[in-house]
Amino acid sequence: MKRFGIGARLLGFALVCALGVAGCSTDDPSNPLRPGEDPPPGEVPDDPPADDPPGDDPPADDPPADDPTDPAPIADLSLFLVDSLATTRDAVLTEYDFELVQTLGGGRMVLVDGTFDADDLIDDPRVLAFQTDGPMEFSSPVELTMSFYEGDFDSDLPAQDAFAAWNLDEVHASARGAGVKVAVLDTGVDPTHPLLAGRVQLIEEGEWGLGSIEIEQGVDTDGDGVFDEADGHGTHVAGIVASVAPGAEILSIRVLDSDGVGTAFDLARGLYRAAAWGADIVNLSLVLSDEAAVIEEILDELEDDMVIVGAAGNRPGAALYPASDDEVVSIAALDAGFALAGFSAASEVDLAAPGVGVLSAFPGGRWASATGTSMATGSASGALAVVAGLLGETDDVDDFVEETARRITASGLRSIDLPAAVLSALSGDDD
Repeated sequence: MKRFGIGARLLGFALVCALGVAGCSTDDPSNPLRPGEDPPPGEVPDDPPADDPPGDDPPADDPPADDPTDPAPIADLSLFLVDSLATTRDAVLTEYDFELVQTLGGGRMVLVDGTFDADDLIDDPRVLAFQTDGPMEFSSPVELTMSFYEGDFDSDLPAQDAFAAWNLDEVHASARGAGVKVAVLDTGVDPTHPLLAGRVQLIEEGEWGLGSIEIEQGVDTDGDGVFDEADGHGTHVAGIVASVAPGAEILSIRVLDSDGVGTAFDLARGLYRAAAWGADIVNLSLVLSDEAAVIEEILDELEDDMVIVGAAGNRPGAALYPASDDEVVSIAALDAGFALAGFSAASEVDLAAPGVGVLSAFPGGRWASATGTSMATGSASGALAVVAGLLGETDDVDDFVEETARRITASGLRSIDLPAAVLSALSGDDD
């Protein structure tokens, strides 16, 4: 099946080329990435040119007007994915007069600048999927309060109610996630924070067009009047992973700016960078406004090599994308009493984890309490890392954790029971 989508005129499009593939679906991939809030509305396309003024007949040799039902050509910075044959990629670039901007995934994913007609790409047997490369944004926590503490802490995280039922001190006596690699794709981290110092791997600034450090950029990219509204989000999420799985390696990959905005291409190259690092688990505390054809292809490609964990979203109902993808473990939020949080998506969701009033790292050596499925996703990624460390592999670790999870809703949603999962792994009970 050929996957494609035509999004708003933003930063580009994506297409996937492969020989001998046909068919199509009509997903709109203009995708704001926001962990937990309603995605912002898409941009309105430019108005079509006005008709000729009344009384001015067009010249007789003017071509007939386009059928209004035909899709308009798209001209933007654009992204596409190709098979491993450079000749196929180059042939597509030449035929459609695309200007090559950047390649990823061993040359399979290509960012280009050019104009295309959707019908041409749909009918091209070399093209598997394509989409406009719309913006992605972080989703604000439901609640975020900064708390300042003095002195040292004996434990990895100051005492808090969010993880009380997980009994982390007891869990960590047996398992800490050692040997497991967790990639956090977010706004970056403050690697000097006491909770993260010495625990986070960083990539060089600009590598693959990415980075790792959380930076206040003084931007209001989404134009909502709030500057740097995502600052601290990535540090907080990475801190949660480090708190639950203190023995795990964490790689910070910045795919969003300090206002929480990036592009689908940023997410795609972040996923490929995580794969190149050898990540066992990938944390996506973010959501998209709709399915994205090329992202879906990449998730399909990578799911055999890593467990991808995604925030279900901070609004009741079904999980948002990419958590709704079959290849992603979707996570709802639990309150301190381990009941489903009222704000959380829960329909068609895989698992639930602590996500209300979670205390974690914040830039500048500070601590912050935050609430949202972003936090729950960090909790779940940490829990999966702990269990994977005991199992010695990540194959089906989500299924293993689900088998020991507790049912909390009539629809069958289960909350992660980390002590039970650890006990089961220690006993060798993998049936």
